[in-house]
Parts: sequence; structure tokens; C-alpha cells
Amino acid sequence: IIIQNVTMEDSGPSRENLTWTEPQMDYLVQLLVEQSRIPGMKSGGGLKPKAYTTIEKGMMNRFGP
Repeated sequence: IIIQNVTMEDSGPSRENLTWTEPQMDYLVQLLVEQSRIPGMKSGGGLKPKAYTTIEKGMMNRFGP
């Protein structure tokens, strides 16, 4: 899977297009898989908010804000 552009919507008045590097995408996928395997981190068909918070912190720790 190759993803070159990811558009993220902000709740603010403007939108910003981000281009993710391959290492960022690889690490994001790794974190998503890890969180999905932790018992209690899934709800219905997706991850719980706590899982996304953990993923966000992991990405920021590795790649900065």
C-alpha cells in the first residue's frame, strides 16, 4: 500500500494538507495494529478514543508535533 497524501480536517476555520513520509505511515500502521491487539481497546467496529490518544502520543514522541 502506498499513500502519498493524507488530508486531515481540523475543526478550525482552515484545512491543512499534510504529506506523510513512508516512515511515518509505517509507524502509524504499526501503532494501529498494536492498539487493535490490546484487549479492551476496540469498541464495535473501531478503536476506542483511548487507543487513538495513545497512537497520537506515540507519533508525536517519534516525529514531533
